[in-house]
Amino acid sequence: MIKFKLNKKYIFLLLSLSLVLFSSCSSIGGYVNGKTLNKKEFGPPETHTLMFGHMDVEDAPLHLPVNNTAKDYQEYIQMNPEKEPLIFLPIYFQGSVMSFYPMEPGVNLRLMFSRYSIMRFYGNYTHTTVYQFWPFLGWPESSTLWFSCKKPGLQYIGSYIRTKSGYKKDMEKDSAKNELSALEGIKAYYKGTSWETVIEKRIEELQNEKSN
Repeated sequence: MIKFKLNKKYIFLLLSLSLVLFSSCSSIGGYVNGKTLNKKEFGPPETHTLMFGHMDVEDAPLHLPVNNTAKDYQEYIQMNPEKEPLIFLPIYFQGSVMSFYPMEPGVNLRLMFSRYSIMRFYGNYTHTTVYQFWPFLGWPESSTLWFSCKKPGLQYIGSYIRTKSGYKKDMEKDSAKNELSALEGIKAYYKGTSWETVIEKRIEELQNEKSN
C-alpha cells in the first residue's frame, strides 16, 4: 500500500473544496486543487483516460419519503507519487452519472471524503441532515473507493450505491445504471472536445450490442 501524508496544502484544499455549493444544473463539480476545469485543456483519447460511471445513494442510511431529496458528492486524492499531487471533485451530471476529467494512465485516485445530505420539507420549512465518510482517515474503512487510469481512452468504472458502511458495486444484471446510460449522460458535456467522437462511437457500439 502506498503511504501518503496529508500536508497543510492538502488540508487547505480539502476545506476549500468542501465549501463548494451545488445548484441544479446539467453538470456540477469538476474542481482540481480548488480550481475549475477548462475543457479546452483536456488531454486527448490517444494519451489520456476518461473514467466515468454511476454513483448513487439508493441504500443510504435513511429511508427517503417522497418529499425528501438527497445529494452526494465526493473528493478524491491522487495517490501515485510519480504523478502530480491533486485533490479532485468529480463532475456530476443529472441522475447518478459522474466522470473524472481526462487524466494520464497511471493516475491512482482514492476516495478521501464523501458527503451525503438529506433535505426534508415541512411545509414552508426545510431541515437538512448531513452524513460524512472519511475513509482516508479510516472511517469507515469499507467506504474506500480506488480507481486507476489503466490505458488511454474510455474507462467505465461501474455503478456504485451508497450504504450505511460505505459503497457497494451495483451487481444487478439488467440495471439501467450501465455504461450506455453513463455515456449518454456525459456526451453533451464533452461535445466539442476531442472526446466527442470516441463517446459517440462507443454509444453506437453498445446500442448495436443491445439490439442484437
